[in-house]
Amino acid sequence: MIIFGARTKFLTASVSGQTCGHCDTGKLNLVYTIRYFHIFWIPMFPLEKRAMTQCPHCKQVLTSNELAPESRNYLNTQKSAIRTPLKYFAGLIIIGLFILFIVVATAFNKTGRYVNKPKVGDIYQIKSDTENQFTFLKIVKIEGDSLILAVHKLNHVPQADINEQRVFEHYDKDFTPLTFKMSRNNIKSMTKGSKNLVEVFRK
Repeated sequence: MIIFGARTKFLTASVSGQTCGHCDTGKLNLVYTIRYFHIFWIPMFPLEKRAMTQCPHCKQVLTSNELAPESRNYLNTQKSAIRTPLKYFAGLIIIGLFILFIVVATAFNKTGRYVNKPKVGDIYQIKSDTENQFTFLKIVKIEGDSLILAVHKLNHVPQADINEQRVFEHYDKDFTPLTFKMSRNNIKSMTKGSKNLVEVFRK
């Protein structure tokens, strides 16, 4: 059974300079609450902030709709300035982090699958000797346990310029005739430790 619903919590309070219109004695307290949607009591997202006044002397409580226009405007102006704490977005944050984890895990598993079962045409994104700069290697032939790799003419491509579409539409055209042989085990080792093999692109 899924437990969900809306709850209201105290947010903050302050003392105004206005006098209670009922008893004409106490200085009104401005009280703000927040109403939020929850699942299993975990706040998902805020629904609304509410404002009211409370007299510390006669205890009269008035919502913003029950106040005179001038007082209502003042109360709502103060309410809009109050920031909603991040904890009331906890559910959305958790969901976002979970989705990010799935995306990262999927990308990592894809690279692992492609390395274990290489195909001609695969393009490897390889770290260069400069931080956050990369080059590419392309499988042009598979000979038993060895891969014949073509060398790319660019050695310092920034990560911001690398995505699947750009790799196949732009960088795929710039491999040189120079090739060399590398064993599958050596390729696999490049995904461990310093992880020199960052990603595998496959059409």
